[in-house]
Amino acid sequence: MAPPARVRPYKDFLTPALHRRFAKGTAFISLLCYAEAVIIGPKNSLFWSWFPLGMAGIRTGLLFICAFSIFILRVAQLHVGLRTTNSGLETFVRYAPRWQTIQTIGWYFFSAWFFSEIFIWSASESANLNRIISGARTGRPNINERPIYLTSFLLLASLLQAAYHLFYDYDRINMPVTKTKPQSSSDQRPHLVVPPRTQLKNEFPRLALSALKRAGIMTVICPILYSITIPIIPFVYSFNMRHFAWGWTRMFAKIFWNLPKSTSLPTIGPFHYTVLFRTFEAGFLLILMWEVGNTAFSAYVAQEPLKNDRPITYESRDPNGSLLTGLKGKKLQTRAFAFWELVYIAQRFEGRRKVIFEDIDRTGGSAWSQILNACLEQINGVTSRINESQNHKPKEAAVPTIIQDPAKELPRLTQPLKDGLQKPGDLFTASPPPTTRAASVAQSLETFAKTRNVSPGEGGSLRAKAIQATEKILTPQQQAAVSPQGIKGFFMEYAASFLRTPFGLPFQQTYCRRITTIVLGSPYGDVLTSTVTTLERFKGSIGFHWTDVDRKMECPEVDTLLAALKGGLHDLLVAFGDFSRDLRLSAGEMRMAREAAAVHLRREMQETKEEATNPKRREMQETGQLDRACHHIWQRYLGVWLYGKGSRRRLAYDVAENLKMSAQKAGLSRISAITAAPRLPVLTPPDRASALPSSYSGGSLSLWHEVMVENSGAGRASITQESSLLTAPIASAALKARVRRPSLLKKLAHPEDLLSHFPNGAYIGWSGFTGVGYPKKIPTMLADHVENNGLQGKLKYSLFVGASSGAETENRWAALNMIERRAPHQVGKEIAKGINNGNIKFFDKHLSMFPVDLVYMIEKLRSNEDTIRTDLANEDVLQGFYTKDKPNNKLDVVIVEATAITEDGGIVPGASVGASAELIQMADKIIVEVNTSMPSFEGLHDITMTDLPPGRKPYLIMAPEDRIGTTYIPVDSEKIVAIVESDYQDQTQPNSPADASSEAIASHLIEFLEHEVAHGRLPKNLLPIQSGIGNIANAVIGGLANSKFEKLKVWTEVLQDTFLDLFDSDRLDFATATSIRFSPEGFKRFYDGWERYHNKLLLRSQQVSNSPEIIRRLGVIGMNTPVEVDIYAHANSTCVFGSRMLNGLGGSADFLRSSKYSIMHTPSTRPSKTDKIGTSCIVPMCTHVDQTEHDLDVIVTEQGLADVRGLSPRERARVIIQKCAHPEYQPILEDYFRKAEFECLRRGWGHEPHLLWNSFDMHKALDQEGSMRALKTWG
Repeated sequence: MAPPARVRPYKDFLTPALHRRFAKGTAFISLLCYAEAVIIGPKNSLFWSWFPLGMAGIRTGLLFICAFSIFILRVAQLHVGLRTTNSGLETFVRYAPRWQTIQTIGWYFFSAWFFSEIFIWSASESANLNRIISGARTGRPNINERPIYLTSFLLLASLLQAAYHLFYDYDRINMPVTKTKPQSSSDQRPHLVVPPRTQLKNEFPRLALSALKRAGIMTVICPILYSITIPIIPFVYSFNMRHFAWGWTRMFAKIFWNLPKSTSLPTIGPFHYTVLFRTFEAGFLLILMWEVGNTAFSAYVAQEPLKNDRPITYESRDPNGSLLTGLKGKKLQTRAFAFWELVYIAQRFEGRRKVIFEDIDRTGGSAWSQILNACLEQINGVTSRINESQNHKPKEAAVPTIIQDPAKELPRLTQPLKDGLQKPGDLFTASPPPTTRAASVAQSLETFAKTRNVSPGEGGSLRAKAIQATEKILTPQQQAAVSPQGIKGFFMEYAASFLRTPFGLPFQQTYCRRITTIVLGSPYGDVLTSTVTTLERFKGSIGFHWTDVDRKMECPEVDTLLAALKGGLHDLLVAFGDFSRDLRLSAGEMRMAREAAAVHLRREMQETKEEATNPKRREMQETGQLDRACHHIWQRYLGVWLYGKGSRRRLAYDVAENLKMSAQKAGLSRISAITAAPRLPVLTPPDRASALPSSYSGGSLSLWHEVMVENSGAGRASITQESSLLTAPIASAALKARVRRPSLLKKLAHPEDLLSHFPNGAYIGWSGFTGVGYPKKIPTMLADHVENNGLQGKLKYSLFVGASSGAETENRWAALNMIERRAPHQVGKEIAKGINNGNIKFFDKHLSMFPVDLVYMIEKLRSNEDTIRTDLANEDVLQGFYTKDKPNNKLDVVIVEATAITEDGGIVPGASVGASAELIQMADKIIVEVNTSMPSFEGLHDITMTDLPPGRKPYLIMAPEDRIGTTYIPVDSEKIVAIVESDYQDQTQPNSPADASSEAIASHLIEFLEHEVAHGRLPKNLLPIQSGIGNIANAVIGGLANSKFEKLKVWTEVLQDTFLDLFDSDRLDFATATSIRFSPEGFKRFYDGWERYHNKLLLRSQQVSNSPEIIRRLGVIGMNTPVEVDIYAHANSTCVFGSRMLNGLGGSADFLRSSKYSIMHTPSTRPSKTDKIGTSCIVPMCTHVDQTEHDLDVIVTEQGLADVRGLSPRERARVIIQKCAHPEYQPILEDYFRKAEFECLRRGWGHEPHLLWNSFDMHKALDQEGSMRALKTWG
């Protein structure tokens, strides 16, 4: 048997390819050498100054040696992958002592010296750069210092260039990260790598500018470096470059010339402006040659591993074997190019792919299995390095612990011994003598105990006695200061200050460097793929090193790797998702894979939507299916127009018109005669048939009549039934992409088909919060039905929403008298009107408590407390407060807007979460509106299902960026009765622009926060910020975007447009909310910048975003706007004149009663039609109290800021009136306070003085006279 043929190693194909690219790179750089040769040469002949076969050609050849020396350096030190070290100092320590560093400096040194000789040789006589010149008086030869300075200048430039080369790692070859898609060889795409010439053309301006800057800097600083004396060893040895260069030049010149014996330097330095210009010119040309040479080498070498548009192993007798030797090669660059070639084979060369799968008889296993093992080795490399880093963390030095005395826990009969000290830590004040008999006995016992030395825990150990002495003599603060932790903290505080300076940069172990070192490996990153889940988890868990003062959780290298991995994972899911069972993959494994690839899936959604529609449409058009379908739909909708009435008829001809326009654009033939008709007129039933054009007569009209009778069964009499006439809805490609549970697509319905689910008196729940994420199609359909059929006041519902919904929808329901009861918050003039005129029963509630009360247990909790389950998954125990009167204790139907539905049936909300999770949990039936007019928000949410008392657990959130839940709302798919596709956008309004008043308030607030930071009461990046809604809140956030605060975090309810400004200013690191209520322009900006914003934002349910527990733990700075504030710091947020409801309590009290800083900001006056100054927002007594004096810390108006912390009520009143009230109202308020204070102190009521019989006189004056200032006197 003949021995197997020798497999040519991969390097036998890679090396010639690199040689070819090396040659092309040198050819390109020779052109630059020729151009520089023409520039530096004499211009004494128009022809010979540029002719290549003359002196210009000789200079070109000599200059090429300078450039070629850099190419030799690059070949010797070529590598791929990043240098991975934890800090700049570690990089220097690891790489500076290596031979490569000396080699780099040496080659640049040689190149600079040789260039200087060429430049001096090529210079004209007028340049005066000859090495030897004749003395002006004696005629004797002497040394010319100008060329010496020129050479010194270029040698210093070579050191600078070598530093750039080493610092920026010029030797690294950047292999582009590309996203490709499978294509056959017959339909190959053009090269994904930019051609080298194009790269060089695009880079040349930048390179020229860089060379210009460096040459300019060297021109300025080189005369200084050339002249100064540098002490190498103080008082022993110093170095002066001018002396050194002059001495060496003179030593060599004496061999050829008879020079004067004097060795003194010239009295005038060689710094004439002509010399400086020559040095600048030479430096610019040399640095440009180096930069272009390095760029050309990198551009040509980092080309695809292809030859003649085929893989470089194509010419091998055993292509697969050669490729395998590359994948298993010892050198990193060999493996990198082999994997790169494998990418192209997998994506573009179908023939090679077939050869790989057919190659099964190979030593070591089939070609495919060996390639798979090589790839998996890289995958496991990342995971193993992550696990190793987590399992081998440095151990902290053990701290000696002191065993506590068990007797100290027992009750004492006497006071603890003080060793003669009046109090611990006080060494100078003697204890006073006992004054009572009991004290005298205690002192005697103390003295006896000390003399007997019988204290528990004391022994003969000097260490134990020293520890006990320390405990007794030193205060706890002093003990903490001298402890190991205290000393370490003291050192770290000063070390952090140093690390923030430019000198501390080499010592910083940043997040990016540390994670790159672990994930990409060391010394160079050589990983091509990884486990997405492990890598994402590790990104969030690695934390910050104490030297990382910037604390930015950003790493472009790892993010690029992660994005490529997610893209590959998504491609695998698309290709093999339908075969998961055959591959023995469980549903859980597939779900985890889809969650890991979710971000990439969103990015591809729009492209998928477009590509999914057109091919199917073309196929249907070619087969005639689309033609027949459109014809059938046209017939049915025209029948509705003939026999329907009201909104059904208008809907019919609107749909028909849209179909006609679509058919004309699609070029359909079968309905061409029908679509040529004019727009259908709105006529009464007897006139409709006669109004049809001639093209509708005959058999077509008979067919339409038969369709109507067939569907209704009773002709025109029953034609008004909503569901009998419509065709089944067709799922669009976008909807199919969003609803990933196929069984739910069978429940797709028209809104009109669902009317039976909404009987009179039904309890209905809506998703939504602050006017975003609310359902639109179903509520609009119900309003149309009520209006067109005269059912105002006959169809009424109890409506439960997390907060406010779309004002345009709620206003219409209120105007049609469709709302019986509403909770807990609303926005809209019509619904407020209905509430205040008594038509709508409304109750408001703390937004953190509303969802919990919605699902709270009642009867079963009391009767079976020991055995009942308290988690929300057990729906048998859910009996909410608000549905206690319902037979099944459920909401009849809940309508939820979603942007996607997962494989498990989980609902992915849109721009808000609110109380959707709890509403879904309490629903008897669920209708999902899948909104395809906006991008999917999948991955942006953190949904938690709250446990119920007494088994409620704490939220494990220690920072706004902490995730504790899922990205979707779990739901029982059996409860979903219908899916409706929606294409309505959220109807948000443009933000009110900031006025002078709101900007002044923002200025006062920011000044206050800066003051708190300066006095150490707040950290430099503040505490998490909460802000309400409105132009004042917008102005405050906008002011923070322009402030000096950095690394801010936000924990709030709602995000408005100015938060995008705060993100863009790089001052906001992370924000969490339950809703993002942007203006239309803001949403467009958000969608366009999705990649920039989505990883800095989380949306949570309102019971989490408004949780007092979390707000108190994080120490939130809460800022909200009231209706009015009284002089004692009570606030009214809901009711004007104590009676007229505005919107509801909302979440202001959730934050103000729990925040570290509770702030209310309001203008001092509000506009009034009857008073040009306006009505005062600072009043003697609030007509309705929502936030008490115990909740508020700071009150701000455009007049000023009142910090009322720690003040008594009377002190608060003086500060609030003086700093917050409008000047027109200050005398009125001061008069009231003086009279109240006098009267109440006289009666002994003076803690919080009020004249109850006069407290609302300002409100009375406003009601009766039209102005609060019309008040003449109090009483």
